[in-house]
Amino acid sequence: MKPYTEDDVQSALEAILAGAGVREAASHWGIPRSILYNRRHGAQSHSDALNWQMRLSLNQETELTQFVLNQATLGLPLTHFELRSFAGRMTTS
Repeated sequence: MKPYTEDDVQSALEAILAGAGVREAASHWGIPRSILYNRRHGAQSHSDALNWQMRLSLNQETELTQFVLNQATLGLPLTHFELRSFAGRMTTS
């Protein structure tokens, strides 16, 4: 079975709401029927369900990623220690 993305799941769910059958949508997007069934009945995606365990919010993660890419563009890549230190300062502020 080919891997599927969250976008595939959302597209399949939209197709089901538009009248397609669960089996048909699961087959077309390559998603297990159980996933579609559970999501239709209120289950969260894996990443959403585990979001509370993350140390950085999605906004902080995006900001940190942009900072790292900017530093690399300037020819100043961060060490692992510097990255952890910067991320630690983000969570305390």
